[in-house]
Amino acid sequence: MVLSTSLNTCRQFLSRWGVDRAVIYALIGKGIQLCGGMLSVILIAKYLTAVEQGFYYTFNSVLSLQIFVELGLTSIISQFAAHEKAHLDWRPDGTLDGVPINKARLKSIVLLSIKWYGVAAIVCILLLLPAGYMFFSSTPESHHFSHWKMPWIWLTVATALLLISNPLIAIYSGCGRVAETVANSVRQDASAYILFAIFLLLRMGLIAQCVMLSTKFLVGLLWLIKKRGFYIDLIRYHGADDKVSWKNEIWPLQWKIGISWLSRYFVFQLFTPIVFRYQGAVIAGQVGMSLSLVVAINAAAMSWVNTKIPRLNELVALKSYKALDSLFWKSSFPAVSLCALGCLFLCGIDLLGHYEHWKICSRIVAPTAMFFLATSIVINSFELIFSVYLRAHKQEPLLVNNIITGCLLALSSYLFGRYFGITQMFIGFLVISIVMTALALRIFVIKRQEWHEVVV
Repeated sequence: MVLSTSLNTCRQFLSRWGVDRAVIYALIGKGIQLCGGMLSVILIAKYLTAVEQGFYYTFNSVLSLQIFVELGLTSIISQFAAHEKAHLDWRPDGTLDGVPINKARLKSIVLLSIKWYGVAAIVCILLLLPAGYMFFSSTPESHHFSHWKMPWIWLTVATALLLISNPLIAIYSGCGRVAETVANSVRQDASAYILFAIFLLLRMGLIAQCVMLSTKFLVGLLWLIKKRGFYIDLIRYHGADDKVSWKNEIWPLQWKIGISWLSRYFVFQLFTPIVFRYQGAVIAGQVGMSLSLVVAINAAAMSWVNTKIPRLNELVALKSYKALDSLFWKSSFPAVSLCALGCLFLCGIDLLGHYEHWKICSRIVAPTAMFFLATSIVINSFELIFSVYLRAHKQEPLLVNNIITGCLLALSSYLFGRYFGITQMFIGFLVISIVMTALALRIFVIKRQEWHEVVV
């Protein structure tokens, strides 16, 4: 009796803070990412040279340019899938049943995703492979370190393959199976980090990075094969002829979110290539490693909100705005709090490590620069949360705000990164983040009142 009461109390407490099975899986996954990231930091510092570390993190930043061919479609198809799933129910065999129109529209989303991302994967290889080759070849380090060429080709192909599998997983998640897709992500990350560590210990250099990305694709592919009944049932469905129109429904939202995603590239990925170009691979490696740590903390914290995205979209489709707001606010506070605490802890470790002269801290930025970087990430978490809420309405009112943010950060990063230093570059990041997040808050409040016709 006492045990049952304790369990009920525990469930009520977790529910009050927005913790469900999906969040637990997500936190396990982000915990693996965080621990794997920390282990990677140690192993990279030990088994990669400072120059190899610079190539490692700059590879990641350049490959993130895939968003130029993806244009934010992954998040959109997940949203659209959630809106159609609101009128469908799961069968015991893992397929969906319900209103024929909605199932037909969901089928069209799957077919559209396969076509779009198949083309995007080819474009990714044709554009990124030569562009990256020219970029890295033009740096002084490439003349003394020639072992980057084969890993770059391998990574580009693996990135293209991931492009094809990710949207299919996003659709399944959008249909409400968040816990299962997050559990798959946990397996992907765990497998990838284990093999990454093994290949680093074997002193395989940048090949370890290639193996990590390839492992993520293969584990995800095996999961999709296991869930093939869901996709085959949709593709073979002929109960209605209704389709989601890419031109009239998806594209008006996609180009806005796509531009917003491109703007986010300047927030998280532009620093490392600029530093690599103007300050060298060693400092670029410090910036890249520091960014990977704060981004991992941010991603773990955002699990509270991101795992609720399909449900938020369903509530919008059903016009259950009271339940929407309740779920959103219950998820947002823990997310921001965890992000702030995690970044504070990281700054403390960095300060202590530099004071005690820990060797590993020579591979990340100095405490002052880390403070400005971490603070900027915490402030940016607010804007990320606002975006989730607003996009659940199939709208992108933060478009102009994101464009201005991206342009300002690109200019600021270039000027400070080229002519000053990384501390000044992150100060610019912080100032821009404060101003633009304040404007985002204003837009959030106005649009929420406008769409729901309620007094905040």
